[in-house]
Amino acid sequence: MKYLKLSDNDFVLSDDSGFVAEVKNLFSDKDQLRCFLRITFGSATVFSATHNFFSVRGEQEFVKYMQEHKEYRMDWKRYYFDLKETLIDAYFDAEGEVMDIKDIEASDVKYYLYPYIAVGQNNVLYAHGGTGKSTFAIALAYSLFHKTEIVVDYPNVEFKGNILYLDYETDKAGIKSIYNRVCEKEIPKGRFFYKREDVPLKNNRGLKKLLLSKNIKLLIIDSIGLAAGGNLKDEEEAINFFVSLRKLGVTPLLITHKNKSADESQKGASMFGSVYFYNYARNIFELESEGDTLRVVHKKCNFNRLENEIRFYLVRENGKIR
Repeated sequence: MKYLKLSDNDFVLSDDSGFVAEVKNLFSDKDQLRCFLRITFGSATVFSATHNFFSVRGEQEFVKYMQEHKEYRMDWKRYYFDLKETLIDAYFDAEGEVMDIKDIEASDVKYYLYPYIAVGQNNVLYAHGGTGKSTFAIALAYSLFHKTEIVVDYPNVEFKGNILYLDYETDKAGIKSIYNRVCEKEIPKGRFFYKREDVPLKNNRGLKKLLLSKNIKLLIIDSIGLAAGGNLKDEEEAINFFVSLRKLGVTPLLITHKNKSADESQKGASMFGSVYFYNYARNIFELESEGDTLRVVHKKCNFNRLENEIRFYLVRENGKIR
């Protein structure tokens, strides 16, 4: 399906079927993507109403209504899916925008949680299996809502969105077990979401809608390997992964594994897979465990200085880690 952008909130979408969708006054607010939708075929108007593309009931009513038009032989479920996905891409994807450089305001990179989570940057945690990558990632998420020893004295941006933990490696019971051990207090309901995932990022057409509907601002991906799919040593897979990630329009916190046979003298070799995974990451931390000590080493930062090695001493008592 193709689209023509008339303004920031007005679009015309069409495909080979001959149907034309006119979208006016489109706006997004939490669980809504609302507009005035008019669908025509030639000179005939076949649908005209206010519509919310994030409403399951709205989708069902649209499909039922259109199926009543027996003169139009269409797979309306498929048509609606293509219309919605194209509209989401058109409305939220600003990559095609061309701007005069004089109109662009320069600004420093901001942080949700310094130095680990830089806003809009590819933040990465990597380590050998069993080091505590998932545990540390959840501890970072927890620290966005409750002050912990992880939080340093730095003017972080207030985190007003929600978090999605996209899990390719374990299951909901395993992640909830880590959550229970790490979090002394509850994260407010409706702020931290979990999803078990199997579809690689490049093929996951429904993910962007989910992120928008849940107001996700921080996406934790565990781990890069399965989220990327394919041969991780192939540079094209790395490039496709980061292109797909950028289109989601959220801040990522990416978890990945350490290359067991890495030549530590070779820059970027410690992260498993193509060196392009290292190159496209902007803020990288390596985790190492030594007994009850977790060492966090700042390996790369494209926009700020590298922090000194940070050590956390883990105390385990009553099923909790602090």
